[in-house]
Amino acid sequence: RHVLPRDGHVIDLCAGRGQVAEFLNDTGLITAYAFDHSSNIKLLTRDVVQPLRSFYDAVELWRTFDVAMCLSAAEDLGSQGSPKILLENVAKLAANGAILGCSNYRATLVEAAAAHAPSLKLDEQLSDLLQSASGEEVCVFWKRG
Repeated sequence: RHVLPRDGHVIDLCAGRGQVAEFLNDTGLITAYAFDHSSNIKLLTRDVVQPLRSFYDAVELWRTFDVAMCLSAAEDLGSQGSPKILLENVAKLAANGAILGCSNYRATLVEAAAAHAPSLKLDEQLSDLLQSASGEEVCVFWKRG
């Protein structure tokens, strides 16, 4: 209610098997699109999730999205990819904001956003609220200017 706009379009850049996007689509309140950086994700999910190398390459898609999300960003950044490239892609694809899993990497993500995606500003209050409600550390960024 505070982050995802009703009738909005959301891109999940780290969709894995696509369960979050499927859940959001099933609500009927949001249209969610599932992408993942795994090269064989399309085969593994039977075309539910599309491949997108958002951690490695600048990406171009047919539209922007109200919110971009990557709930596994911290784990994925710990083992592969670049926060610079991911955040540049998030800033390009998200019209209003982003939700990123940040685990123990909040400071790293905030610093990388300031350096490489300055239009993204951390909403500390909402990030802390979501963390206390879910038990998972997430970083909510709003797009400014």
